[in-house]
Parts: sequence; structure tokens; C-alpha cells
Amino acid sequence: MQLYTITPDFDCEYDVIVAGLGTTGSMAAICAAENGLSVLGIERLTGMGGTGTYGCVWDYYFGSPGGRFESVNDECREYAKGRFLTTNRKNDGEGLSGTVKSYILERTAMNAGCTLWYETVVTGAYMEGNSLAGLVCLKKGRLISVRAKMTIDCTGEAAICRIIGAESFEGRTSDNLGQQFSKAVGIISGDFIRGVWKHCGRMEKHDAETLSRRIIKAASEPPCLLDHYSGENRAVYEGAILGLREAPHVITDEYLTLEDHFSGRKTDSPLFYAFSQVDNVNRDIAFESRAYQDWHFICSMYCYGISVGVPLGAMIPKGYDGLLAAGKSMGTDHDMASCVRMKKDLEKCGEAAAAAAYLKIRDDVHIRDVPMDELRAMLGKSGCLDKSNDYGIADLRKPAVSIPGQEHTQMPEQVMSQRQDRYQEKGQDPRLSLKTSRAGMPWDRTGEYRESAILLTDPEDIKSVLSSDYPGFAYWSIKNIPADIIVPTLFEWSRCGTEPLSSNSKIALGLLGVPEAAALLREMLFTPPRIPAVHDRPIYYPDHARMICLLGRLRDKYSAEILLDIVETCASKYLEHLETDSYYSTKDDFAFLFVSTAIVSLTEIAKAEANSRTSGIISSRLLAWAARDDISFVISMGKVEMSPVLKTYIIKNLHPDSVSTGKSTLFQLQ
Repeated sequence: MQLYTITPDFDCEYDVIVAGLGTTGSMAAICAAENGLSVLGIERLTGMGGTGTYGCVWDYYFGSPGGRFESVNDECREYAKGRFLTTNRKNDGEGLSGTVKSYILERTAMNAGCTLWYETVVTGAYMEGNSLAGLVCLKKGRLISVRAKMTIDCTGEAAICRIIGAESFEGRTSDNLGQQFSKAVGIISGDFIRGVWKHCGRMEKHDAETLSRRIIKAASEPPCLLDHYSGENRAVYEGAILGLREAPHVITDEYLTLEDHFSGRKTDSPLFYAFSQVDNVNRDIAFESRAYQDWHFICSMYCYGISVGVPLGAMIPKGYDGLLAAGKSMGTDHDMASCVRMKKDLEKCGEAAAAAAYLKIRDDVHIRDVPMDELRAMLGKSGCLDKSNDYGIADLRKPAVSIPGQEHTQMPEQVMSQRQDRYQEKGQDPRLSLKTSRAGMPWDRTGEYRESAILLTDPEDIKSVLSSDYPGFAYWSIKNIPADIIVPTLFEWSRCGTEPLSSNSKIALGLLGVPEAAALLREMLFTPPRIPAVHDRPIYYPDHARMICLLGRLRDKYSAEILLDIVETCASKYLEHLETDSYYSTKDDFAFLFVSTAIVSLTEIAKAEANSRTSGIISSRLLAWAARDDISFVISMGKVEMSPVLKTYIIKNLHPDSVSTGKSTLFQLQ
């Protein structure tokens, strides 16, 4: 970063600059202007809406209802009647044509008094001490200096925050790798228009050639490019921007992490509640955090979502004033970013940022000193802040119904009964309105039937779920029960000889970190993987993969030879027993899961046994494996070769390295 001390001659001045007019920025600009502020909206594209319009992600997935965006969407639906095709999500009615949404957003912003600069980028910033005072913009070949009392960074890349030097980081802590990106296209299918996309691998920002190859590859393959088009299937729109699930994470006053959330450390002053499943679509789950692994991998809680209260502090870059980081760049870690990213929630974030900016400017105070009670009251009035959206943990599926082969054994009977009653109260036959997704799972994307999931506490209820093929909800419930109460009972069940209760109880002991569980899990590794008869979730993790992970956490040196054999044979002994499904659709998918998990567990054992013979054997054999040129794992999602990830991890843990960053320009005002 370069810093100059100057006395600028500003070309124009506004109360608020909103940088980036995508999902978050559009609502931020509209709401700020409707609050009476003069607003300049800056956007590098030629219209508003970002991923939700230009990116062909036209449908809504999960998120929390309520707020200014709802009336904007109502206008879109009304305007589209008889004029435009609708999207194909007839089951929820929430899909919106990107063309209509972009037009209505622009019309609403203009009517509110916003000034909109399209095809404009920010190249620099003006600072007064630690307060952002204005921006330098490049618009149609001309540099323009703009002063503002408040700037809201909605760029999706934390561009303004990074220009001024605010601290940020990318990806997960283990290797700084983020979530996969997608490439989308809009097609007409029958009487509907819809956006379709595919995951393309990770956003390799520091490797332009690899990134370019992945983008071109995705654009030239289905669903973006088909071999044949017909009247029933026509491509009409190419996504103008990539679908980024994750942005750089700005370090903010209040920083939201998944670990804190699961530990009960939550904000007491949320401005809105976000809701989503905890899913970053990464296949290399072995390198994710323990909190994410526990939820997604060990407990298989993919069918459940969580509500996250987002405070103002999560949008205030630490150590700075005059700037808010809204949207995907707000203060969340890599894990939480997979939850706080849905379109509804990002639109609510824009409204919340605008309300905070309004109060700061009205009262002429620092952003941290805005009257919190009044701010929350403003957002409550619009429906943006609604306590009823705080579900804690909620099931993502529609009410449980009795369909042969599709019973939801994970759900407590109490919740199942309540959900069936709700259908009956509406006079509906649940089997007639059921729309199934992968593996027979009916999704409730709109939240119409969303209810808090009640964790199990009664030992008999826990035993019942542990006795099923899908014990995940019991695993998660057990994590929240004091160990001195549940551990003796788990040991008793582990010795009962009845499957799957015995095996599931052993895994539960490993999850709780009970040292004696290591011997039990090690013994189970020698048995063939058990395949559940019914796949009641879209992600199937073999129990043996969980065992491998837990043995690493337990630092079990006696399992080192078994784990090394899994790595060196590429898990061939296990693959013959496993069936592919919609998530792990190839043998390479399963092989990579086993091998990557074994490598991480071996690394943990080697570190725990530092300077020992065990550590030396693990290190030498892993390095020898990394040097082999016959290793290949091409996973089905994105068709990405993952062996370099494993080899890099092995080498990095022996020889840590650093990564440099680029430069930007910063001006200090006199």
C-alpha cells in the first residue's frame, strides 16, 4: 500500500457512497436514499443486482424473510405478469427474472434519489486519520474524487477495506483456500426461464492461468454449453459474473465464527438473523476446522440449518471509522461464511448497513456510537429484524411424511408429529405436495415449515436414534450433554453387541474425545464398511472415514500403520464395499475422502509424537508418497485434480511458507 499526504480538491460530495450495487449494495443504496441521505452508487457492471441478476442466480435458497427487499420483490412479480417468463421454482414462488429484478432495483433507486455510476471502479481512498473520507473512482476514463460522510463496501471482494489497509484474510485457517466458485447461464426450459450452473473448483486468485482455464472449461461444458439446443431448451443469457460463495473476510469489531456460535457465544444485539445450512461444498473436508467437521462430517447435520444473529460490529472494520463492510465480506470466518451468504440475508445486510449510516450521519457520531436501540427499532419496523427468525437449529426438510423407504429417522418423533399436524391443519395431503430432492429428501427452501429442532436429552430417545442408520442428530445432541452423564451410558451401549447401536456409540465416544475410544475405533477399522439400507440425506459419509478422523484427534499412535496403509494403497481395501451416491458419485471421491482424512490424522499423530520413532516413520512414508507421480484423485465436483492439495499439505507441514500480497494506493488528508 502506498500512502500520500495531500490536500484534495473533491469533484463532488455525498452523504453515502455505496461501492458495489449487487445483492447487498442495491438494498443499501435504496434504503439509505429512502432515509433521506444523498447517495452515490458505484458499480463496475451496467446494472444492479449482482449475482442475483447478472449472475443468473435468480432463485432464493433458505435465508430469513422480512425487510425492504420483500416489497421490491413484490414489485418485480407484479411487473413481470404477462410480460416476462417466471423461473421454474413453482414449489416456492420466490424465483425472479434477473432482467426484471435489475430493472425494478434501478427504478426504485432512481425514484429514491440515488445517483448511479455504472462501469465505474474504485482506484484509491482518502483518509482523515483512521476515518475514510472519500474515494477516487475511474469512470469512463476519468478519475473523479468523491467525498462522503460514510462509505458502505459492498464490492463482494472487500475492495475498499483492502485499499485502506483494513486487516482481512482469505479462506480457511489450514491453507487459506476458500470455497468453490460457479459459472452460470440462463436458459429457457419449456414455459420457464431459469439459471443453471456448475461448480468449477476453487477461485485461484493468485494463479491467473489456472483460474482462466477453469472458467473457460466451465463455460464450454454442460450446463453452460450443451451439444444440442431445442425449443424446449434454449440458452438466452450468460452469467456476467462468477458465482462466488466466499469473499475475503474483513477483521471487524465483532467477528462471527462457527466455533463461537456452537459454543453459545452469540451477539446480544443482532440487526438481523441469517439462516442457512452449514455447507461450503468443499470435498476436502479433512482440511476444514473441527467445528465444521463436527457438524457436517462426523454428525452429518447437512439436513439442518442454523440461525445466525448478525450485529453492527460484524460490519465495522477494526480500527476504522466512516466505513462499513457489508455483504459477503463482513466479519465472518471461513466456516460461518457458508451460513451468512444467502440472498435474503445479504439484502437484509444492506438495509441494516444503510440504517446504521443514516443514524451516524444524522447524529454526527462515530459509527460505533449510533443509538443501538433506535437502530434495532428501525429494522424491526421493516421486518428486517425479527426475533421469530431465530430458530437456533432447524430442519431443512418439509414435514416428515410416511412414504415407504423415505422415513426421516433422524428427526425426533415429537418434531415429526408437529410437522404432520401443520399439514393437516391446512387440509393438505403431505404426500401430494411433496417435492423430493436428492436421495429422497424433500427440501423446505422457503422456510414455510421451518421450526426449531429440539436436541435430544432423554437417554431412551438418544438410544433410539443411535440404533438407526442415521445417528447424526443423536451425535450432535450428545455433544451438548455433560460427559459425566452420557459417557458411562455410551460405554454400556458400545458393549451391547447390537448393531448399529454398538458401533454408533463407539463413534460418539470418539467424538467426545474419550481416550478409551481409540482402541474401539481402531478395531472397527478392520471390519468392512457398513452400508445403510436407505439414504435419507444427500451426503453419505462412511463410518470408517469418521473413525479415521477421530483416531487422529485422539492422537492414537497405534493406528499409524493402519492409516499409512490407507494412504499408500489409496484406500483400495475400502472402495470395493462402497456404493456411490449423488454426492460421492465416483470411486475417486471416496478414495480422496479416505486418503485425505488419513493424511491429516497421521500429521496430527506425528506432531503429538514429535522426535519419536513413530513420528519419523510417518514423516518419511508420507513424504515418499508425496513424491510419487502415479497418484491421482479427480473429484466429481468441478472435475478437479486433488492430489496436489494432499502433497502440498504434507510438504507444508514440514516446511511452512508464507504468501505475499499486492499493493494499493491510500491518500492521507491534511
